Amino acid sequence: MKRVLGVFLMSFVILITGCTLNAAGKSSLYVLRSDEKTKKSEIVILDGNLSEKKTVDIKDDFFLQSNPVITEDRESVYIVPSLDRFSKSSKSILVLNKKSGSIKEKMLDSSEEIKSIDVNDKNIYTVSNKDKNIYIKKLAKGNSEDKKTLEIKNAEGNLLKAIDSKIFLFKNNPKNESTITKLNQDSLEKEDEVYLHPEISGKFDLATMNEGKLYFAGENSGKKGIVGLYEKNEGRSLSVKIDNQRPVVFLKDKNRILAICEEKEGNGDSKFGFYKFNEKNNLVKLRDISQKVIDAKKINNNYAILSDDGIYIYDDKFREIGSKKFEESINLGMAVLQEKEIKNKNNF
Repeated sequence: MKRVLGVFLMSFVILITGCTLNAAGKSSLYVLRSDEKTKKSEIVILDGNLSEKKTVDIKDDFFLQSNPVITEDRESVYIVPSLDRFSKSSKSILVLNKKSGSIKEKMLDSSEEIKSIDVNDKNIYTVSNKDKNIYIKKLAKGNSEDKKTLEIKNAEGNLLKAIDSKIFLFKNNPKNESTITKLNQDSLEKEDEVYLHPEISGKFDLATMNEGKLYFAGENSGKKGIVGLYEKNEGRSLSVKIDNQRPVVFLKDKNRILAICEEKEGNGDSKFGFYKFNEKNNLVKLRDISQKVIDAKKINNNYAILSDDGIYIYDDKFREIGSKKFEESINLGMAVLQEKEIKNKNNF
């Protein structure tokens, strides 16, 4: 029985710490592959030229969700697995150590569907929804059992980001208002909140900070792209635009933020491209991308693009310079780690 690719296509994600395309032997690409039929998962190790080097089994009964709930820091990758193919709920977070390849589980007190996960130096944070309430959970890293839960009634949480010692929660209330709520990273107490007008409210799935500016993106109920910029110095500055262009990835490039955007066409198709923010905070296209983009990351001076049929490398002038196609029957997630970080690859 053939494995169905569409079940997990949207669960691909790239997690990158550093790589160059022609640096074979100096960096490795780790591809996480999950098979729905056999319920087996493995890591396929590729070199810097995208040639396969080794395959390692990692865990039974591991599933990637149809939309990735996954994040990373310098030491680990944090993954929310599904309990089964019919449910997105999970009772644990899998913590994959980048150096040793070992996997530990951080158990959760409940099994709601986790919508978003992020980490800072000390803690893991998750947001989930149940019975029209939001639950923010804080779990200490490592072996500590320190935990805390915040309940927010009559709201739905979409995205949580741990940025600059603060927790930013993007949520919606029954009045169709979207809010950005800033929480204390230790107590989870509310420190600030910004309301977006119902006309520009929506569900947000991207956020990043650069030079004191919070960039965020998502889509409204009409499936139009929403791009926002929030800045708080002496006062507040909030700029939100609705457009056919919807960022699917934010990329930090030196002292600026780039975006890879999906642009809806009149016939229902989509095209993708590299964009930058100009001085008026409008998105300006730099170059088209030939492939559908699911995720992307900056790798030194290059960009790794994850599409539904392979990995594509673009240079700093946004030109395609390499690729590796996937087999049709596999489901993937990716990580790039430098080999010098791995003490004993044979025991990975």
